[in-house]
Amino acid sequence: MSELVRMVVVLSPGDLRAWELAMLERLDALPGVELYAVETVADEEEVPAAYRLYERLENRLFGMFDDPLAVVAPPRWLVDRIEAAPLPDTDLALVLSAVRRQRMVVGGWAGAGVLWYDTADDAGVSLHPAGYHEVMARCRTSTVVVRHLGADGVERIVYRSRSSTDAISPRRNREQMFWKAQTFVPRLVAAAVAAGKEEGIRFVPAAGASPAEGVAPMLPPQGLQPAVSGAVLASAVACGSDVVALPRGYPDPLQLLRDVTCKLPDIFRFYYHAKLTAEQWYLLFSFSTTVETDLSAYRAIVPPRDRIWADPHVFVHGGRYYVFIEEMLFSENKGFISVLQIDEDGRYSQPVKVLERDYHLSYPQVFAWDGEIYMLPESSANRTIELYRCVEFPHRWELARVLIEDIEAVDASLLFDQGRWWLFCAVKQHPAASENDELHIFYSDDLLDGHWQPHAANPVISDVTVARPAGRIYRQGMRWIRPSQNCAGIYGFGFNLNAIVELDETRYREERLACVTADRHPPMIATHTWAREGRLTVVDACRRISRLPRG
Repeated sequence: MSELVRMVVVLSPGDLRAWELAMLERLDALPGVELYAVETVADEEEVPAAYRLYERLENRLFGMFDDPLAVVAPPRWLVDRIEAAPLPDTDLALVLSAVRRQRMVVGGWAGAGVLWYDTADDAGVSLHPAGYHEVMARCRTSTVVVRHLGADGVERIVYRSRSSTDAISPRRNREQMFWKAQTFVPRLVAAAVAAGKEEGIRFVPAAGASPAEGVAPMLPPQGLQPAVSGAVLASAVACGSDVVALPRGYPDPLQLLRDVTCKLPDIFRFYYHAKLTAEQWYLLFSFSTTVETDLSAYRAIVPPRDRIWADPHVFVHGGRYYVFIEEMLFSENKGFISVLQIDEDGRYSQPVKVLERDYHLSYPQVFAWDGEIYMLPESSANRTIELYRCVEFPHRWELARVLIEDIEAVDASLLFDQGRWWLFCAVKQHPAASENDELHIFYSDDLLDGHWQPHAANPVISDVTVARPAGRIYRQGMRWIRPSQNCAGIYGFGFNLNAIVELDETRYREERLACVTADRHPPMIATHTWAREGRLTVVDACRRISRLPRG
């Protein structure tokens, strides 16, 4: 048996979408894959004239990046591989969007079945047109899935990814959904190639039941006390999932008019906040013997109106609590690292700048290792992950090593476990994609040797409600707790505390234990970092302030 995975792409040449071409180019670049195509006639689908007109206008008004659904001509390399009929010994079929209704016929062409993309609600039910109803219904998340029809005739979801729904525009919503989705099938096929064909190509159903399929209650981790206000939630809805009945199919002209009319206040609100208000991040802190998740019990440290204080990380040195933060002046829009002290009586000092570069810095994880003190700030604006060594605590730092280069990674968090360093970060792989959606892990046997290997399952999470790191991974009893951001609907909707259940070079699994959201503490609109050392817990929070001069 050939070790090459022979794969047929079923398409209508006149209906190839830009994001699909990008996906096919990724597939063609995979070692061990033999790719060819079979053309067919596109599915008959009548798009109402009113919706076509709306889509053209909306594309013109709100498009920020290339339109992922734009029809493109098949390149010469793809045209040259079009066959008149499926070839023998075809292992796998991929049906593109314009012909996906023909998947039942195509399923018989390949021994391992057929794959196709779909947009769906949180229950996994198909949802079309892509990205439209989620915006109009104000859903917090929008979902793209990959479905698989196996030789057994059973249809399964084998990949699921959730993005934050755009507040005002289906076009902008589709941009982030589909430019991210170009990586999904290549990842599945690459994993199949790596596993080998000896025992057959298999796809595992996507992990994580949707809310409609039943979600086990989320219990607080050891030492956590459920807040009276309900900040620790046992509801998937409150943690950013959407369990709502959405319309199916294209809206008729009357419904389209209703949708657009209802969306106008959201558009006004969006531009009002963009032009006349600023989002100011500030700090909240609490001293307690047990972890306090009710943010109303915390004291606030509010910066002057010209700046933000965010991304707190606590480090204990000489019996004192030092809180390292991102500080940024609105006028400069470039962050630097500052430090302040907080004592047990609740007194705190003013932040002092300790590290600045000619690019944005934030999220300063500070830790001690082998007699030295290190800082790992976010430096995604430089497309690097950089490690700094302390020269004179806490004010002087020098670059110790660039751990990873040419990567757009945010909120990198280090963990030493099982005699190995693990680096968790959220990675953005396309300009139109969000940096909040996908968690990647790298590992190394040595902190400073520079040989960081990507995890075999990267991205280990593709879900905006739980992927992006939200603070240092810490030990709670017998398990590691990974704080993560919930950016459903808004950046910083809340944060989660997740127990790491399984971690090695090929597998990763965690369980969400608690979810804290900002919407229960108005006028707070966001919170996205959690830090705890000793008795001190520090989180950040966000409020809106006016840009207008104060009279």
